Amino acid sequence: MLLFFIFMASIEMMSITLWKTFPIVKRKDIQKYGDYRAKLVILKIYDEMKKAIETGEPYQTILDPQPADPRVAYNLRGKKFN
Repeated sequence: MLLFFIFMASIEMMSITLWKTFPIVKRKDIQKYGDYRAKLVILKIYDEMKKAIETGEPYQTILDPQPADPRVAYNLRGKKFN
């Protein structure tokens, strides 16, 4: 998603890219939820990040656990990441 900010992609371009790039996720989401849920969540996050950039307000992620949460960190060769 950060790549889209770097290249200043429009929401339409991002939507088309998600639609064409992940056909298996799309198919499974539609079977399970009746809609392409992953796409909707990603576009919602994109809109919120864009709004935060435009307003200068801090972005609050809706992801749980949050990115880089020590509870889900990869344990490499027995080293702890918390």
